[in-house]
Amino acid sequence: MSAAGRFQLALLALIGTAGVASAQLSQLSQQTPPAAQDGKVRVFVYRDMGVTSKEFRPSIFVDEMDVARLQSGRSVILALSPGTHTFRSTDKKDQVQLDLKPGERYYVRIDVSTIAVKGRGKPTVVLPEQGATEYAQTKPADRTMVKAMSLIAPEFMAK
Repeated sequence: MSAAGRFQLALLALIGTAGVASAQLSQLSQQTPPAAQDGKVRVFVYRDMGVTSKEFRPSIFVDEMDVARLQSGRSVILALSPGTHTFRSTDKKDQVQLDLKPGERYYVRIDVSTIAVKGRGKPTVVLPEQGATEYAQTKPADRTMVKAMSLIAPEFMAK
């Protein structure tokens, strides 16, 4: 095969790879809503669908404010001011602090562990790539489970 032929094949392969990457990026952007224009940082809090403790609904606390209870496979979007915030669930010992930066998105998964017969929620900070995919597989939390509407993002309430 001539050099020109090899070049054409390489170019076609590169175009095909770029098309796949573009399709994957487009799919990810469809899962994640656009950045907010209200100056608040979005924190996507979710709980995977699990077979254990389906009836257990751990609370989500932000800076010690009870925000919502999360059923299995459910999620909420929080709109918080930039700065450092503390997230926890039912166990005060298991908490995470995040320094929220404007324009960034954060994902916090609530993992459920069972100790004896008592279930406990534990917040886990997740990388955006993994969090966006896992979050997309959840349903919005039931509105009756939301306790602090002032911290809930308007786009979550529009669902």
